[in-house]
Amino acid sequence: MMRSTCAGHQSTTTGSVLAWLLIPAFVLASASCGRNELSRTEAEKRIQESSFSPEAKVRYFFQPSGQTLQQAGPFLEKMKKAGLLDYQPDGYKMMFYKAKLADSLNNIIVGKDPSFGLMVVGCTVKFLKVTGVSQSEKTADVSFEWTVSGTPIQPFLAEGLRVEVFRETSDSDTLGRNFCQDAGVARSAVVHFQLYDDGWRMKSK
Repeated sequence: MMRSTCAGHQSTTTGSVLAWLLIPAFVLASASCGRNELSRTEAEKRIQESSFSPEAKVRYFFQPSGQTLQQAGPFLEKMKKAGLLDYQPDGYKMMFYKAKLADSLNNIIVGKDPSFGLMVVGCTVKFLKVTGVSQSEKTADVSFEWTVSGTPIQPFLAEGLRVEVFRETSDSDTLGRNFCQDAGVARSAVVHFQLYDDGWRMKSK
């Protein structure tokens, strides 16, 4: 009877010891799972640190001269009435023009190319928010919203590109001619993440 009681006591003691040994392991496993979880806050931070920055600028070239007035004149007149530039006929039989952007647009001029003219910002890309995280053990898909904020020239870009007063740069050409349209409209996208030993990284699928 004593042996049985002792055995029972020994079994209970062993069970207690085992339980106390398992608790730290469970805590460590839980902490590890917490570290492996991609939160919305971390996903947002990673997205904004990537090439999809919260203020990515989409640039275009503005050509202050070179096109015929017959082709570009009506468009230049629209921009002049909007207070965005001034221009005058120039060159052979006054067929061409010289144009100057208004001083109020100096803050969107970000460069100058001797062949293509001034580099100006047509719109900026703004990150809005993460809308969902779908996660497996080592990968995650993050849905988010972004939008485009237009500069003063944004409403004139489509026509300006047609008459070649504006021309595309490498970034606006890659994104597409109409990228800066629909300013203020929320757009959806999905970015993919992979879990490595040092944490989550964005990747192309």
